[in-house]
Amino acid sequence: MNTIVKLSDEQHRNLQLNELELIVEVDRICRKYNISYSLDGGTLLGAVRHKGFVPWDEDADVIFTRHEYAKFYRACKKELKKNEKEGVGTAPVRELTDQELRELGYE
Repeated sequence: MNTIVKLSDEQHRNLQLNELELIVEVDRICRKYNISYSLDGGTLLGAVRHKGFVPWDEDADVIFTRHEYAKFYRACKKELKKNEKEGVGTAPVRELTDQELRELGYE
């Protein structure tokens, strides 16, 4: 069941700032482990055209090749485990199965 939630301007801005923190962390990990990635969709448009976020965008679009994602997954396991030991809250990270990758259009 999909529910549409209307965010206030303040909530929307806080969401974008949280997404920015995530993108900065992705970038940090990718630079440290020499992993290639790109911004995509509204995130790329916002970065280029708006020098930030597209005002109506509510997600962050980061893309990897399958090989680079595998490297990113392994790097996150190391980096997020380190953060966990240091008391920094992290979400669980798991590798996508081949079936999940196919469903997302990766062959």
